[in-house]
Amino acid sequence: RFPLKDDKNSSGKTEAPRSSGDRSVPAADAKVSFIDVTIQEMMLGDYGLYVWPSAIMLADFIYQNPEQIRGKRILELGAGTGLPGILCAKLGAQQVILTDSGDSAHVLKNLRQVTKMNGVDERCRVQELVWGDFNKAALDLKPELVIGADVFYRTEDFEDILATVGCYFRLRIEGGASTTTKDRKRSGALPKPAGLKFITVFQNRSNTVGLSPLLEHWRMSMSVIPFEPASSESIPDRRSLCLVCIERNDRQLPIA
Repeated sequence: RFPLKDDKNSSGKTEAPRSSGDRSVPAADAKVSFIDVTIQEMMLGDYGLYVWPSAIMLADFIYQNPEQIRGKRILELGAGTGLPGILCAKLGAQQVILTDSGDSAHVLKNLRQVTKMNGVDERCRVQELVWGDFNKAALDLKPELVIGADVFYRTEDFEDILATVGCYFRLRIEGGASTTTKDRKRSGALPKPAGLKFITVFQNRSNTVGLSPLLEHWRMSMSVIPFEPASSESIPDRRSLCLVCIERNDRQLPIA
């Protein structure tokens, strides 16, 4: 559980977060002692219907860093049960777009139910998003921050994920750059993507070593975010999890 920042126990120290068996993750709020995020898991074969350790760690990071999401339009890739995204909605995000594959209709249905259970259905939108498919609905999302938990799971999805994120980087550049195309061609510099980032947690597996060449191909850089969860013992496989920020690479690159 995540208590208020100013909750004190008898020793005068902030009470440590506690885990609970119902997968509810409360977060800080100025008006009440706890905000409960209730997650509905389903005993079906789809791994999008379970809360994975990466989602718990990403939610913990969001809880400890609400300034990262407050007032922003958040896009969650591979939302699954929706824990990080719903927490964003409860911590003051302007809008949260929870996306998952259209092949998993029961995952999308569960997400819609969970947003209603948590009273954030007006602030959250559930939408199908196929990685690497740049249709109009996908292009119209225009996120200000992209998040995702354990999306780097199947090797065959890695490039489609980076292509999708790269598309939003490019759209952010075109929509927010102050320099003209002519100026960019003259200088050979790429403008920064107006602060757009992809914050994700993945579990270190043998296939994640393949991310480096793909990041270079898509002109992205990845940096590890130093972070210690408030209650490490509540996160299974904590030591194998990696919290990173992926951004457009700012190095000088020619533009055709």
